[in-house]
Amino acid sequence: MKDNLSIAVIIPVYNVRERLVQCVNSLVEQTITNYTIYLIDDGSTDGSEDICDELSTRFEGKVVTFHKKNGGVSDARNFGINHTTSDLVAFVDPDDYVTKYYLENLYTALINAKADIACCDFQELWEGDVLEYREECLKSKNMKSYSSTEALEVLLYQRQIDFAVWGKLFKRALFKGIEFPVGKRYEDVPVTLQLFAKSKNVVIYDLKDYIYWQRNAGMMNSSFSDTKLDIIEMMDEMMSFIKTERPSVIKAASCRYFAGLSNVYFQIPKSHIAKRIVWQKMKSVRKTILIDDKASKKVKIGVLLSYLGSWPMEMVYSSLKKKSGLGEQR
Repeated sequence: MKDNLSIAVIIPVYNVRERLVQCVNSLVEQTITNYTIYLIDDGSTDGSEDICDELSTRFEGKVVTFHKKNGGVSDARNFGINHTTSDLVAFVDPDDYVTKYYLENLYTALINAKADIACCDFQELWEGDVLEYREECLKSKNMKSYSSTEALEVLLYQRQIDFAVWGKLFKRALFKGIEFPVGKRYEDVPVTLQLFAKSKNVVIYDLKDYIYWQRNAGMMNSSFSDTKLDIIEMMDEMMSFIKTERPSVIKAASCRYFAGLSNVYFQIPKSHIAKRIVWQKMKSVRKTILIDDKASKKVKIGVLLSYLGSWPMEMVYSSLKKKSGLGEQR
C-alpha cells in the first residue's frame, strides 16, 4: 500500500444551506493534505447550490463542486464515486461535521493496520446543544484490527459502529460492482454490508472524530411515510446475504434484524397492513436472540418484552422514549 494515498471526501448536498458551511469548514481544516472535498449538489433549491460554488471558489483546489439533477442521496453518492479519482473514499453528510484529525486518524489507522476499511467512533449532537469534545491524534492503543468476518459481527451487533458510511474510510477498489440503491431509504445497509464482506480486514478505533448532528424532531416524532418501510426490504436482503455469504454470523444478523425492524414497527400506524407483517418478522428471530450470549442487553430486553405481546411492548417503549427524550435519527 502506498504511503501517500489520495482521498476523495464525497458530500451529497440537498437544501442544507444552514449547515453546509460548518461542515466544509471542518473538513478544510484537516491536519493532512492528501484529500479533495467533492460537493455533489443534488438539485438544491434553497441556495445551497450557490454556497457550493462559493466554497469552491474560496477553497480553490481543495473543494470541487458538481451540480446534477435531483436523484436522492444514493444517486448523489454514486455520482461522486463515478466522477472522482482517488485511492480512498470517505463520506460526510452535509449537516454533520468532523474533528480536525478526522481524515488523519482514519488514514493512519488504515495504513498502520494494512486494512481495506477504517472506522472511527462518533458523537451525537442534538439540535440546540453545544458540544464539547477532545481532538486528538490516534494512538495504537485506540485501534483494533478485525478480519472481514469478525468486522461483520461487530457491525451487526452494533458495537461502536453501524451501517452508516460516514465515519469510515474505504479503499476505492471495494466499490467495483457495488452501488447505493437509488430511491431507497436506509441505503447504507446493503452497501456497508457488502463492503465489509468484500474487505480482507477492517480497523476500528474509539476516538469520536465524527459529529453526528440530529434534529430534535425526526423520524420518531414525524408523521409516518410508507418510504420508511424500505427497512423491511433492506433487513430481508441483509439476512439473505448473510445466510448465503457469511452464515457464521447469522446470530449477529438476527439481532440487527430485530433491532432494525422494531425501530420502524413503533412508527407504523395500527391500521397499516405492514404492522402485522413486521411483527411476524420480528417474532421469527426471537429464539435465536434469546440463546445468543453475545446479544446486547437492549435487544434481549426488547425480545423479552415482545413475548408479552405487541401492545405491552409498545407501551414500555413509549415510556422509555419519553424519559430519554429520544428524537428521530435522520
